[in-house]
Amino acid sequence: MAKIINQNKDIVLAIAIGLVLTITGVMGMYSFAPSNIDTVEAVATSVEITATVQEWMTLTSNTTSTTLSPDLVSTAGVTSVATSSSIILTAKTNSADGYKITLTGANDGLDWGSTSTIGSVSATGTVAAGTDIYGAEATSASSTIGSNYDHWGDTTVGEIKTGGQTFASKTTRTEVAGHEITMVIKASCVANKENGSYTDTITLTMVAAAP
Repeated sequence: MAKIINQNKDIVLAIAIGLVLTITGVMGMYSFAPSNIDTVEAVATSVEITATVQEWMTLTSNTTSTTLSPDLVSTAGVTSVATSSSIILTAKTNSADGYKITLTGANDGLDWGSTSTIGSVSATGTVAAGTDIYGAEATSASSTIGSNYDHWGDTTVGEIKTGGQTFASKTTRTEVAGHEITMVIKASCVANKENGSYTDTITLTMVAAAP
């Protein structure tokens, strides 16, 4: 009985050794078999990206109306130079060429109906009590004020006429906060000017400056 068991062990061992040799041989054949598979080269593609920034600009004012003070002629017949409160303009643009602001008036002066006018200066003029004068002046730390209006703090004013004049400009885009421009309107008139409320409407137009 013991002899039979030993013989079976020898058979099992022989089979196991045979399997190991067979597997090893097969693996060796694969290891040394020549490869006929080509290597794939790297491939690439390109995508062009485009994003658009449109040109924009804004011009705002801190007020839509103002009254000159004091009265040009008092109830006692005394004449004065009248001035508006400060009109604060804010210009903003991303235009690489900058901007230009033009000032125009509706009437070429301060009108009372169609019967009496306090005429605007031509180019520049000096306001003085007892003389018919109407115009504007301005100042700015960031914008270039037009030569007719760059007389801040004195009695010289620039014209406000229907033809329009360059009021302010800049040849570069503004900062995000924009460029602040301060302007005032001044007027004076003769003592016997017909009584009434004299009015005008000014328009400030902003465009991209020419390159």
